Amino acid sequence: MKLRPKDLSQQFSWRERFLLLRAALLLPVTEICLRTFGFLRCQKLLEGLARFLTGKKSQIKNDPEKAQRIAELVDIANRHYSFYVVDCVTRSLVIQYFLIRNRLSSDVCVGVRTITGQFESHVWVEHAGVALREPEAVRDIYTGIDYRIGTGSTNNR
Repeated sequence: MKLRPKDLSQQFSWRERFLLLRAALLLPVTEICLRTFGFLRCQKLLEGLARFLTGKKSQIKNDPEKAQRIAELVDIANRHYSFYVVDCVTRSLVIQYFLIRNRLSSDVCVGVRTITGQFESHVWVEHAGVALREPEAVRDIYTGIDYRIGTGSTNNR
C-alpha cells in the first residue's frame, strides 16, 4: 500500500519528510554505485561524503531511538517512495550514511548461512551493538564473517 501525500504530511515532521526524500533519491544512486564500484569503494565513498557534509570535527554519539527512527525512515522510503526497491546491502549503506550525517555510531555487518545446502548472505547495520530494523536474533540466524565497517567503537569484533 502506497502512502499518499496526505498521509505523509500527517505522519512525519518536516525534517523526517526531507530525510525520506533524500533517502528515496539516494537508494537507487547507491545501487548504481554498488554495481559500478563494488561494496568497499561505495561504502568508503558514502562515508567520506557523509563526513565531509557533517564536518570532520563532529563528535560521534549514541542515540538508539534516533538511530532506529532513521533506519525506519530509510525503509519507508525504500518501500513507498523510491522508484527502485533495493536489497539489504544498498539499504544498509544508505542507513549508515544517514547515521553518520546525524553523528551517530554505526557498523555495517555481514552474515552468512546455509539452509538445505543453499548459501545465503545478509547485511545489516548496528548502532551501539543493536541491529537496526532487524529481528533481535539476526546474529543467531546469520553467522558473522567478522567483517564490520563503521564509525562505532565495535569495529573488527
